[in-house]
Amino acid sequence: MGLYAGLTVYLGFAILAIRNISRERLGMLNAMAGGLLGYLFAEISIELVEKPEEMAREGRWLDYTIYAVTTSVALIATLLILAYIERRLKTRSAAAREWARLGLRMDPWTLSLLLSIGLGIHNLGEGLGIGSALSVADLGLAILLSIGFAIHNVTEGFAISSPLLAVKLARKLPDGGLAIAITSRGLVTKLLILGLIAGGPTAVGALILSSAPPNELIIDVAMTSAAASIIYSVFNMNLSAMGQLKGDPVRFWFSIFLGFIIAIAVETALATMNLPI
Repeated sequence: MGLYAGLTVYLGFAILAIRNISRERLGMLNAMAGGLLGYLFAEISIELVEKPEEMAREGRWLDYTIYAVTTSVALIATLLILAYIERRLKTRSAAAREWARLGLRMDPWTLSLLLSIGLGIHNLGEGLGIGSALSVADLGLAILLSIGFAIHNVTEGFAISSPLLAVKLARKLPDGGLAIAITSRGLVTKLLILGLIAGGPTAVGALILSSAPPNELIIDVAMTSAAASIIYSVFNMNLSAMGQLKGDPVRFWFSIFLGFIIAIAVETALATMNLPI
């Protein structure tokens, strides 16, 4: 069930079938993906904030302190690690200037990889939800969770793959061959890797919790790292989108809004069908 729910991210990769892509369209798609992921970040953050608030109301100050310290360390550590990785990759990338001409702050593959890592950590939590239902022999709930997460993960696939549309745009550059050679070689293999990184943890989480319940604090730390990874990637995507849209705030914020609407529409549809999300 976890495998079924997680690997639907591949369906979202269909966005790469777009043939005619311009710099402005790419910017709008990246901003839409940024809005969609921004909604997901807000959703995770609300869940993480609710727990310490409950601890404070109940006077569990030791638990509150442990939670606050561990999640804060996880947050800053994840951001610093991602920043270090980005700096190393950008200094080593011979095609960095080529991508900068298209308004991208980094190689599209690197950005998609960062996105898939963050969403993979997030989907580990979804897998744990499926596994918890299986651990108490609630097969019906496990099936509903699997269906809900499967539909939700299609939108994540769109967000992961949208930066890779820059490869098609790079072909229009008269001297963009270097960037193309680095990024487009083995694209199918790279998509398989991205899908496994983002969707595979759902199956892992389901297997783990169906056999033995993990420590709740470890789950919260993992979700904090996921939130940090997502907001880091959203920041980079939105900066790239603004550059691709040539600083046009109207189209940028309208695209962000569309991304939010897509996320809300998906969750509303799932709620209407009584599918847990």
